[in-house]
Amino acid sequence: MKIVVDTSALISLGASGLLDKALSFVEILIAFEIVEELKEMATYNDKAAKIAKTILMLIEKNKLHVVRVRNKNKIEKLISAKADRGEAACFVI
Repeated sequence: MKIVVDTSALISLGASGLLDKALSFVEILIAFEIVEELKEMATYNDKAAKIAKTILMLIEKNKLHVVRVRNKNKIEKLISAKADRGEAACFVI
């Protein structure tokens, strides 16, 4: 089974220690925009940054699958006060 997750879902799974378990059950797809959010988050010096760095390593090991949305206009149309670029990209996937 494949699922699409955003940054906050990944961070929550990482913080709870359930990300590895989830990866044993499902294929996790993330939008390229999520990778960009994780890279920015990883520049800080807090718990979320540490988790973001771990997730980025999982991406490098191909444990998480990055999808690039071809039609960026669809993402732009979904961005709002309630949905950022990463979340909008997840909807488009």
